Amino acid sequence: MIDKDYWEEIQETLRERSDKKSLAALLEGHRQRDQGIIPSGKTIDEVFNDLL
Repeated sequence: MIDKDYWEEIQETLRERSDKKSLAALLEGHRQRDQGIIPSGKTIDEVFNDLL
């Protein structure tokens, strides 16, 4: 048996990877990071500031 939270994380990963648009965005982000490109936009803190 595995932890319920871990199982939910696995399910979310599978959903993201089965969505072609999400997968393309993920791969593009990795490509840019590997090339040293810093994307413009909001920081993680700006996006999730309401959760802190």
